[in-house]
Amino acid sequence: MSWYNASWSYRFKVTVLASKVNADLTNYPVYFDLSNAPAGFHTHCNQTDARDIRVTKSDGTTELPREVVFYDSANDKGELHFKGDVDSDTNTDFYIYYGNSSATEPAKD
Repeated sequence: MSWYNASWSYRFKVTVLASKVNADLTNYPVYFDLSNAPAGFHTHCNQTDARDIRVTKSDGTTELPREVVFYDSANDKGELHFKGDVDSDTNTDFYIYYGNSSATEPAKD
């Protein structure tokens, strides 16, 4: 599995279950509650505004548009939305990368 960029130290997988998808969907908005991120996420994520969060397709390298709606590092909470293609026959994986303290906010799509 390829890695997005060596400047990002961490990642975790998010899976959209095919059983929850009624049809194959393109550019579908996916919601992720950052309070459900794995242990260590809030310690290693950029603690001011989460600008280091990146989302990729299952290949681990193709970046997807994302929006951090809010991030509260003091309480380990936040709301992340990204767009991706999801499949109704097969589970769809995405990767969330974090841990790059020198990252800047990605360009808006």
